[in-house]
Amino acid sequence: MSETKNIMIQHLQELYDGYVSLQENLHTQSQNFQTESLSQLDAIKGSETQIQTHMTQIRKQESEIRDLKKQKHEYEEMIRNLQDKLHDTQTKAQEEECSKTRFDMMKQQAKEITEKDREIERLNRLVLLLKKKNETQKASQESSKQLDGGWSPTASKTPRQEEDDNPDVIDTVLSSVSDSVLKLEQEEGVHTEPEPSPSPDEKDVSDEVTDEVTDEVTEPEVTEPEVTEEPEELEVLSYRKKKYIIVTGDTDNNLYAWLEGDKKGELLGKWGTTGSGKRKPMLPKKK
Repeated sequence: MSETKNIMIQHLQELYDGYVSLQENLHTQSQNFQTESLSQLDAIKGSETQIQTHMTQIRKQESEIRDLKKQKHEYEEMIRNLQDKLHDTQTKAQEEECSKTRFDMMKQQAKEITEKDREIERLNRLVLLLKKKNETQKASQESSKQLDGGWSPTASKTPRQEEDDNPDVIDTVLSSVSDSVLKLEQEEGVHTEPEPSPSPDEKDVSDEVTDEVTDEVTEPEVTEPEVTEEPEELEVLSYRKKKYIIVTGDTDNNLYAWLEGDKKGELLGKWGTTGSGKRKPMLPKKK
């Protein structure tokens, strides 16, 4: 019995030792698990902090991108406005240069015409002077013939023929002067071509040239019949912060410059429509 008791006690002791060992292992595993959980929680918290930091940086960069896009749009608007101003300046400079060239051409033509008119008048005066001189010489010759006795039918059957030692220089000069006048008139007719009806600015330039070259030639004023036109209905077309004027019902889609008071200025080009149906100017490309 005692041996059986000892064996049972020994088994019980082994069971107790195994239980204690299991408890120690469980406690150790529990501590390890808690340690790992804490480290994982710390890692998760660190990841969340990094994520928040990255999100803050992303929001900051998105804000900077929006600001840069806005600044880019403003720069594009400034560039377009400067290009439009440059185009207008170049157009005005070309118009002024063209007007100056026309002014110089008209002034030169008017000067040449005036010089030719003066030359024609001088030649006409010379022709009249030579004609008077010729008539005076013929009258003096006739009077000298009458003083010498003239021709008598009793003295001779034929009248006396006086030999003219000098050729008819006056007739030759008259012929050359007439040829010169005719040539000048022909040249004036060839160089003077019919010009189209001038605009108000060109008409002012022409009047200024005429007044500057000569004040003697006056031309009759031509009054044009007044044509009553129906008032045009104008619309304002705004595109990229710039205003233009279009005419309602205009089938040619002409585009005009905008003036103060919504008035129509000079013709700039045409207008068309975008894919969404909005109207936009279609200006000629710059050369």
